[in-house]
Amino acid sequence: MNHQYPLVSIAVTTYNGARYLRQQLDSLLAQDYPSLEIVVADDCSTDNTRAILVEYECHENFRWYKNAKNLGYIKNFEHVIKRCRGEYIALCDQDDEWYTDKITKTLAFLHEKDALLAYCDADLIAADNSKIGMNLLSHSPTGPIDGGEYEKFYLLNTVNGCTALFRRELFDQAAPFPIDVPHDWWLSYIAAFDGRLAHTADRLMGYRMHANNTIGISYRIKKRNLKQYLRRKLSRYSKRFIYDKTVRPVKWGQECLEHFERFKAFEEGRGKTTTILNVLTDWMNAKMSNDARVEEYRSFFFEHHQRLGIKMRSLLFMTIRKELIRAKIKLCYTLASPLLFVILLLCVIWTVL
Repeated sequence: MNHQYPLVSIAVTTYNGARYLRQQLDSLLAQDYPSLEIVVADDCSTDNTRAILVEYECHENFRWYKNAKNLGYIKNFEHVIKRCRGEYIALCDQDDEWYTDKITKTLAFLHEKDALLAYCDADLIAADNSKIGMNLLSHSPTGPIDGGEYEKFYLLNTVNGCTALFRRELFDQAAPFPIDVPHDWWLSYIAAFDGRLAHTADRLMGYRMHANNTIGISYRIKKRNLKQYLRRKLSRYSKRFIYDKTVRPVKWGQECLEHFERFKAFEEGRGKTTTILNVLTDWMNAKMSNDARVEEYRSFFFEHHQRLGIKMRSLLFMTIRKELIRAKIKLCYTLASPLLFVILLLCVIWTVL
């Protein structure tokens, strides 16, 4: 083992990503850190992805595997991490571009903070590699999370896997990955639960935005059109956990409840469960049973919004929006009632005549 430069494994997953794959792999091979291996797991691609991976087999520190069946991105990351040999592991997507000092600086920062997982910021780049002029963390719903603020991960994730580097011991704690929680969300939550999550504001990569992003920041961010993005962001945020619509599909409620129960089971296994998590579970049960007590939980969110990573303006927006929808429904009912009465009366008259 090289104690000065311990081996870092870059775990890459691919699925029909031929368009940007060469740029991504070239940026990995250009890293200035001297002790690297690049490990790729292809999830049954049907485009030119595998042919491109074959081209890179000539590099000594590069190897790739093809899955016998499609695993999905969460289990594919678990699969490729298991094949990594490094003491440290960096997650990598198939369509970004890393700056040459990404591994060196992130690893140094991880050691400086004695973190289990460290993550960096990123420039947002377009399909043609041009910088959009915005950074990734500025669009995080909670803002950067450090240390032991694990409660903020109950509702939202702020860590994109492609920005993260972690110690192998974290994977040993996190595996097997749950199929209903994204891998980067789960790893970051556990690191924060142990009080060892750290972020650096350095922008060490280009996060590419295009129409086929699997997960993360949407391509709908435009260079000069933030209005559409902000509207969509607030809509997605409300659909997650905070905004209580009049009609909510049962499937959504069950998924949210399972989500909370997943975190609760982990914490109980560690001998610790927060009051907040218990309240979130009770809240979701109340929503699913149409319990009138669901309104009582709104004050709870206002009181604990900082611990949960909820921005106050988002809560206010959701509350105002809900009241507007209620008023709109009431107005429609008020206008529709006499109209329906007139239509019914006309039908009766027409029938009689």
